[in-house]
Amino acid sequence: MIEPRIVKGFRDALPQEEHLRRQIMEKLADAFALQGYEAIDTPTLEYTETLLGKSGGETEKQIFRFKDAGERDVAMRFDLTVPLARYVTMHRDELALPFKRYHIAKVWRGEKPQRGRFREFYQCDFDIVGSDDAMADLDILMTAQTALVLLGVPAFVIEVNHRGILLGYLEQLGIAQHNTEILRSLDKVDKLGWQVVETELLPLISAEMIAKLKDFITPASDAWATIAKLRNLMGDHASLLVLENLFRQFKALDVAHFFTVNPKITRGLDYYTGMVFETFLLDDRALGSICSGGRYDNLMALYSKNPMSGVGGSIGLDRLLSAENILSQLNISERLRMMIYAPVDLAKVGALMRMLRDLGVVVEIYPGQKKVDQQTKYALRKGARLGIFVEGEGYTLRKFVERESLKDLSLEALIAHLKEHYLA
Repeated sequence: MIEPRIVKGFRDALPQEEHLRRQIMEKLADAFALQGYEAIDTPTLEYTETLLGKSGGETEKQIFRFKDAGERDVAMRFDLTVPLARYVTMHRDELALPFKRYHIAKVWRGEKPQRGRFREFYQCDFDIVGSDDAMADLDILMTAQTALVLLGVPAFVIEVNHRGILLGYLEQLGIAQHNTEILRSLDKVDKLGWQVVETELLPLISAEMIAKLKDFITPASDAWATIAKLRNLMGDHASLLVLENLFRQFKALDVAHFFTVNPKITRGLDYYTGMVFETFLLDDRALGSICSGGRYDNLMALYSKNPMSGVGGSIGLDRLLSAENILSQLNISERLRMMIYAPVDLAKVGALMRMLRDLGVVVEIYPGQKKVDQQTKYALRKGARLGIFVEGEGYTLRKFVERESLKDLSLEALIAHLKEHYLA
């Protein structure tokens, strides 16, 4: 007998969890579509060279890679952005540019599993490809904020930075030759702590430089104070002016309270080049970012001689679902679920079921003739709030939560009661 097991970092989804996930995905898809983004899909498997580009870097350590039956070197997608770059390159003549797309699908990363972080998980991506204008950056950030508000995510902050700011400061300090290693290390501060990052940096740069970096990436009291601090350290750098302009636009749009500046955000993936952001719950920062992204101006150059700029974001659905304290606050309307106890008159029951389903009620017949207690237990396990007995000319409505029953109801009285008390 084979022992049933699940590979580390992977999970089964029970019906209740999957139902909630599907509702959230539908809500996000509607939010993206209302802001002009179009749905696409790409294959789970890509050629490894497509995913890794010219050099694997940190990404190569995370992908699930193998040889297929034809001895081709393939890998499972680790995000939805790199496949998008390949997709746009192959279909650019068929797309309206700039191309705004959303894609909600599973991705796979071979990283260490922990709370809110799995090896198989959903990403909910939204991107604009074909525009290097700062308005595209603003569009992505506003889409992230709008989608999270529509979903009902409580008390969150979107922390924004520009990779060019830190790169400019590294050049000013004379340590730009270690750009890649330093940015990757700084991206781990929230996850691993400053002491671990400092240990990583010591073989590369001096303790004095590390101290200056620590001061540089430490935010001030608010966004504008942080921008002023950065200007004092590096002057009117072009990347800092881009960031400052974004915050002026947030103020004009009356959404500035959702955003702040965090100079240490760099994003771990190598393809980001400009504006970057991460989103945290105010009362559960340890959960990690629930929505992140940024600008990637050079990614398309891996696949085409005519590259295009891109900017995008991704909502971490599984991480959001792991935050149990906010699930009850999400703007998700649960459909009324009912069960009809094992009936005798199927024709009468069929008409009732059609009427209930037209009202948006999830209704099913108990499959088999069992004792009432067993049927009730089944209904409760399925999340039903109500049960119906079809008895003679009338109906009995059993309310599971209230532990009471309404007997001898006509069809008209039954439907009227449901509309008044459960479907209003």
